[in-house]
Amino acid sequence: MTVERVQAWLKAGSALVILAGLAYAFAAFQPTAGLAALLDDIAAWPPDGAQAMADGEARLVGGVLGGVMVGWGTMLWLLAAKLYPSQPELTRTIILVGVGAWFVVDSLASFVAGAPLNIVLNIVFAGVFAIPLLMARQTR
Repeated sequence: MTVERVQAWLKAGSALVILAGLAYAFAAFQPTAGLAALLDDIAAWPPDGAQAMADGEARLVGGVLGGVMVGWGTMLWLLAAKLYPSQPELTRTIILVGVGAWFVVDSLASFVAGAPLNIVLNIVFAGVFAIPLLMARQTR
């Protein structure tokens, strides 16, 4: 897999993180909390409208989570754009360890919270980063 193709995959994944982060950041403001509530409702399958982001604490957590996700997505984008071409092994290690740590904690929390579908979504999301990085390693 070429450097450019790996970068494209990583940037697409980074953009996904940023967009999800913005959806949650906008949840801090009640009139724009609908998308985050919908995402939560899907993750807590089956969708039943129970995840409304109605109280202030949920919106606060959503806003903070959104900010962290936007920052993480931006960092991933910069790793792909600036570091990967010159130091692919270092970039691969940083991203895979970071995504792996997120995956374990998020999936365990999802299981405990009774949202097993979120684990499936986490597998897909982690694959967006892991697959191109592992494929690139095999072609070197």
